[in-house]
Amino acid sequence: MALLQISEPGQAPDPHQRRIAVGIDLGTTNSLVASLRHGVAECLPDAQGRLMLPSVWGSSSGVSL
Repeated sequence: MALLQISEPGQAPDPHQRRIAVGIDLGTTNSLVASLRHGVAECLPDAQGRLMLPSVWGSSSGVSL
């Protein structure tokens, strides 16, 4: 089974077979995750509804920051 198969739009051998793919932007300041839905990239929110998250985290004395 191929990991990735590229076809022209509408010319895929299995047009009804859909797989989910996400893109992750690990930026130096902020990070976000997007998925392709109906041909449009949409950012996925976290549990609090935020689309962009800081790319930095830390831990001090067992407490996550």
